[in-house]
Amino acid sequence: MKNTIIFFIFLILLIGTNSESCGKRSYHWEYQNWGECTGECGVQYRRVDCVSCDGTISDSSMCSNIPKEMDSQPCNPIFTWETSEWRNVGRCRGGCIRRRCNFERDIYCKKCGVNAPIYECDGVAGVKPPTHKRDRKLKLIKQK
Repeated sequence: MKNTIIFFIFLILLIGTNSESCGKRSYHWEYQNWGECTGECGVQYRRVDCVSCDGTISDSSMCSNIPKEMDSQPCNPIFTWETSEWRNVGRCRGGCIRRRCNFERDIYCKKCGVNAPIYECDGVAGVKPPTHKRDRKLKLIKQK
């Protein structure tokens, strides 16, 4: 009787240990290191495998209910500013002799030639171009 109880306790511990290590999370994504970048505005890749609890690579469908991180990402991005043409906003003031005109333009952040949020270019694309300017022009009055 004593041996039977010890055997059952051993069996319970053995089953408990196996179910803990391979229980609910019997599959997971395993991520390799990022590869080299493929040049300016390039892409880098890494291998991502669905792995069972015993370390065997499995079909990715076994991990389909587990969120997966990206296996590729852009690298070595080039950030640049682009601007629209200046446009006159409001009226030029000051009569015929002296005119003060207000102009504005749009600015765009480009990341590898593609539109990106403005904040991504701040500090990495050089000096941010102005969006407003005031131009003073003198206009000659024709004498009759």
